Amino acid sequence: MRRAVLAIITTAEYKAYAGISGTAQDAQLDILIPGLQAELERRTGRKFDSATYTEYVDGSDSPQISVRNYPITSVTSVQLIDRSETVVYTYDAAYYKIELDTGLISRQSGGMWGGEVSDAYPNWWQPLPSPLTYQLGPAFPDGWRNIKVIYVGGYASNAMPADLKLLMYDLTSTRLAQIGQDMGLESEGLGHYNYKRGQNAADIWEIYATRVAMWRRCYT
Repeated sequence: MRRAVLAIITTAEYKAYAGISGTAQDAQLDILIPGLQAELERRTGRKFDSATYTEYVDGSDSPQISVRNYPITSVTSVQLIDRSETVVYTYDAAYYKIELDTGLISRQSGGMWGGEVSDAYPNWWQPLPSPLTYQLGPAFPDGWRNIKVIYVGGYASNAMPADLKLLMYDLTSTRLAQIGQDMGLESEGLGHYNYKRGQNAADIWEIYATRVAMWRRCYT
């Protein structure tokens, strides 16, 4: 089931920003705002609203992985799984570091699969099931969607960044003004009257490309 898009901004907040007091445009805004947010999330590769997410990440024989929907509030578990999604190993939270604002999770100790410094694992590694290979040092094993991360990420509704909200206000204003226009029309003339649209003015994602890029996922 598709997760419902929560609001970076609400209809009421947009109306306060735009100085709209009536209700004539409420139905349009109720459709437009979540639609724009869904497109913004697709273009930036992340979700912005706070929720519990289960994400499957590719390991790359490096100490780091990243999740999409930061900032991270908390991590429930980081697990190595096999092709049938059976949990092979659960990483001890004491041995990885979380960068809350960027979604980066870095292993600090242990071997490629797991293991801790102890008499049982003097070389900091615990062998992987044969015939898989392992290496010394902390790393997430190479694989496709082989690291399962369950975490709480995104912004609470009362803590959305002001500049993110402003971007949504401006996207909404621009798109609202375009409703009913012939967006395929580049120019027209009648007698002494001539009108020409600005280049690419119809594409709001080009108009706001620089501001959208600021919210694009940090790590891929």
